[in-house]
Amino acid sequence: MENTLGAGSSSTLLDGVELQYMYEDGGEVVLAFYDGYVRFEFLNGPLAGTKHEDLAYLSRELDEQVYFVRWHNRDVGSYVTLYIDFPRSRVFGSALIWYSSDNPVDLFDAAVISRVSRENDT
Repeated sequence: MENTLGAGSSSTLLDGVELQYMYEDGGEVVLAFYDGYVRFEFLNGPLAGTKHEDLAYLSRELDEQVYFVRWHNRDVGSYVTLYIDFPRSRVFGSALIWYSSDNPVDLFDAAVISRVSRENDT
């Protein structure tokens, strides 16, 4: 599906990519894309130990190696949107976590990418 920006949405643009990044609040995340799905784990910070996998994602390449990504985890009530800028090693995230609970978490933060690996890297 093309839009006026010339960028279509896909659930496979980032397949085979794994990255690790740290948010300004100290939250460190490992995020991997595979077969149209995403998995992540918070290694440190306020959400340490939180992890999920097999979440369908959509992505859009906005510029060369710059992506807009989103996924929705209905099981726990979380909606995540990321702006991933590989050339500048930055991730910007906006998320509503556990939105159907008594204690939802609203995230709006920036992160620095510390590691990127791709399946086809040698």
